[in-house]
Amino acid sequence: GKEVKFHFTATARNGRTVSMEMGPYTISRQYMARDITLSRSRCYISLQDMTAYTLEEAREIPERIDLVYLWRNKTNNLEVPETMNRDLHIRKEWGIIDGHLTDEPDYGTYIDDVDFETIQLADMPDYCINMKEKGGMWIETADRRYRAFIYINSLRATSGGVISIKRYDMQ
Repeated sequence: GKEVKFHFTATARNGRTVSMEMGPYTISRQYMARDITLSRSRCYISLQDMTAYTLEEAREIPERIDLVYLWRNKTNNLEVPETMNRDLHIRKEWGIIDGHLTDEPDYGTYIDDVDFETIQLADMPDYCINMKEKGGMWIETADRRYRAFIYINSLRATSGGVISIKRYDMQ
């Protein structure tokens, strides 16, 4: 990201001037989307767009669909558009609750640019994972265009839930 500096100057009534310069600070390259609703029908997740789509919508943009949410029981089937063939590197994460992605009080942990830049995901598998509420996952697209952290805000007992995403553009 770009860098910014701040320069503050104040003059007292007696004419004395004080100034302070702060920075440089690097502006984050992250993007964030909170409270993305998932359901049996709205289950095709795009990291590029940071939202979830229906099957009909996903058929129109298969190149932008990275993940599929599946609430599993013995009777449901999942249809995946034939042209949807993205690979990912995925790592489960149970210990991180990013304060930007949750309304839970007292979480002072924040995923920052350096976390996205240094995490090793190349050897992580592309697989189905069983996620739980208040858990998360690190993701890297096979083309290395994006890295993301998805936090599971809530899951319903029947189907659906809410996720929040932080995405970092690698290129």
